[in-house]
Amino acid sequence: MKKLEEILLVDDSEGTNDLNTLLLTEMGVVNKISTALNGKLALDYLTAKDDEGNYPNPDLILLDINMPVMDGYQFLDAYKNLDEEMKADKIIVMLTTSINEIDIEKAKAYGYAKGYHFKPLDEDKMQKILEGI
Repeated sequence: MKKLEEILLVDDSEGTNDLNTLLLTEMGVVNKISTALNGKLALDYLTAKDDEGNYPNPDLILLDINMPVMDGYQFLDAYKNLDEEMKADKIIVMLTTSINEIDIEKAKAYGYAKGYHFKPLDEDKMQKILEGI
C-alpha cells in the first residue's frame, strides 16, 4: 500500500481529530495530517498558497457532515467551484455519525464524495478507504 503524503481531517470535534490523528500515525499511512474545525476553515486551507506559491494538496479529505459555520454539504458545494489547481487529485470521503438514509443518498449524489463511512474511524475502515483510492 502506498503511503499518502497528506490527509486533511475536517471535523468540528478536536477530540475526534486527535483520535483520528493518533490512529493514522500509528498505522503509518500518511506523512502529514492537517485539520480544520469546519468546512470554511478547510476551504481557507485549500485556497491558501504556501511560501513557494503552491496550494496544499492533500491526497485524502475526511469530511464530517454536521459542523458549525460551514457543514460538509456546504463545503462540497463550494469545493466544486474551486479552480482545478486547488482541487488537484484530492479524494473526499464523508466520515460522520449520521446514519440517516437521506444523508447517505445526498452524499452519494456529490461527484466529489467518493465514500461514506460511519464514525469512529478504525483501522478496518481506514484500510477500506485506502483500498478505494
